[in-house]
Amino acid sequence: MLKAFLLSLFLSSLLYLHLAISPILLGQDAPYTNYLVRYGQVWGFLKYFHPAPGETNWDQRLFDDFEKVKRCGSEADFENSCVLRTLRR
Repeated sequence: MLKAFLLSLFLSSLLYLHLAISPILLGQDAPYTNYLVRYGQVWGFLKYFHPAPGETNWDQRLFDDFEKVKRCGSEADFENSCVLRTLRR
């Protein structure tokens, strides 16, 4: 159990570091980064504080939704297609 938690914490840290550095290195715009950071915050909260944590594989959900978050073109698109869809599951 502790190993799984530490691995998850390590992977989350790597993802956060990647999200913080890649826009600088790749010259990507701020909304893309903001969408990924906000989605990561929602994902992290749901992963650790969801009332039924064993029912959903939150790590797989993160990888499934990553490309969808990257493709969001506007704030409304992000909220409707990414965040709200995750909350509905």
